[in-house]
Amino acid sequence: MGLVPVCNQGYEMCFGTCRIPGEVEDHIKSRPTTKHITIFCNGHYYTADLETEDGSLVTAREWLKRLQQIRKASAEADERGVGAFTGQERSRWAQQYKELHERPINAETMDTIETGQWHVVLNDARPKNYEEISHGCMLGTGTNLYSDKLLCFVLYANGETGTHVEHSPLDATIWARLWEYIMQHETYTAAGELPPEESTRDISPARLLKWDLEGFQDGLAAAKAYTARLIGDVDLKVVRSPFGKRVMKALKVSPDGFVQMCIQLGFYRVHQRVCLTYESASTRMFYHGRTDTIRPVSDESVAFCKGVDDESVPRSQVQHDLKEAIRIQTTRKVDAVCGLAVDRHMLGLYLTSMEMGMKPPEIFMDKAWSLPYELSTSQTPTKLASFYVDEKCAVGGGFGPVVKQGYGFSYIFVGEDDVYFFVSSMKSAANTDSGRLVQAVSEAMLSVRDTLAY
Repeated sequence: MGLVPVCNQGYEMCFGTCRIPGEVEDHIKSRPTTKHITIFCNGHYYTADLETEDGSLVTAREWLKRLQQIRKASAEADERGVGAFTGQERSRWAQQYKELHERPINAETMDTIETGQWHVVLNDARPKNYEEISHGCMLGTGTNLYSDKLLCFVLYANGETGTHVEHSPLDATIWARLWEYIMQHETYTAAGELPPEESTRDISPARLLKWDLEGFQDGLAAAKAYTARLIGDVDLKVVRSPFGKRVMKALKVSPDGFVQMCIQLGFYRVHQRVCLTYESASTRMFYHGRTDTIRPVSDESVAFCKGVDDESVPRSQVQHDLKEAIRIQTTRKVDAVCGLAVDRHMLGLYLTSMEMGMKPPEIFMDKAWSLPYELSTSQTPTKLASFYVDEKCAVGGGFGPVVKQGYGFSYIFVGEDDVYFFVSSMKSAANTDSGRLVQAVSEAMLSVRDTLAY
């Protein structure tokens, strides 16, 4: 972040953290100083120490040996699929969590998973592209992810990898910085192997975690059916853009504002209307700051979307509307980062009135406050440290829609010439189509470019 100090509290939440279901509300359990992790393989759960008896860290090759031992020990699958519990409706899971926890064996296993620094999923799949990698990381198989765990590393059989992150304790700027550090510092030989090590230590093997699931068979079957339906309903597309920010900067506009207007135009061309749109802004310049809302839609963005395909509107007017829309979006972004946005202040006012037993102010009864965010958008940050090189950059990540009739739209700038779009929606929704939207946004990039160059 250059010379601007930011709050780093989120880094404490990266490790040893888990979301715990509650019948009324969930809570966060965090034990950042623990010294173990957990591993999932073929239905089995294991735990392993991060340090040896002398206090030194387990090395990369020692971990490889451990993981190979786990694979061998897990040759026979455990089909019970405990992870499915964590993917179902929260109130139902909260009740089952309480019942599971009443049995000492389960309580010990659950605490070990919840307090582990992170969770590793050994996935036998061999994804062929970013879309398949992303699908396995975001949704899993329905049983292989422990969805409440903040940080799950998903390791595929062909060497591809990704993560599944529980969003509630922290935001993308924290996790992106951690993932970027990992990507930029990993080292392999020319043959793609781990570098040789002199160590020949005998380290402690991973320990199998046990479950007592007698009487939970019906609940597990229902959880598996629920997660299977949910996974099957998600329409996820990952697409590379026609060009990157080199072109956008040459046109003397904000790359983020450029992409946001492309999303607006793409949505308008698909649905013939505009919608309430959320874009995240980091508020880490403030103590324990999380996010606030950038609202990309403006009178000018609507005028641009309506005018760009209308030959009766002068091209000079369309260009003016587009430039003003990008300028307004950029101003709102800076305002949000500096604590001058609207949404979190209004949320604070609403929650304060509730806590004081007051009737919420009349402004919260207005229809505008109940409109759904049909477009939930976010840029994945990159180049967060001086050691960054494009060749070791991740290609982004995604999230689900926040309402059934909406889209989750994430994007990442990779170097100067690429943008990757991650678009999700629900197949059961009446009018959404991830493939159609991302194609429309890709085509909108050409229209926005040509309008600015007019």
